[in-house]
Amino acid sequence: MEAGDQVQEHSAPGVVSIHVMRGHATVIAEGEAFSLRPGQLALLHQGSPPTSAPNRNPSLILVVSGG
Repeated sequence: MEAGDQVQEHSAPGVVSIHVMRGHATVIAEGEAFSLRPGQLALLHQGSPPTSAPNRNPSLILVVSGG
């Protein structure tokens, strides 16, 4: 993803964790926006449909567990 790209709302079959390795990203889930920087992560409950908007060329690791 590049700055300005967005991931549209979707669902995953398990718990989702989004780890920011580099850059800056905003994750929107359950009606709240979370601003994430390197070393931070968001943990989303199963069935929580996230959207995201990278802000500064982030490098992210997305993990879906369970399901």
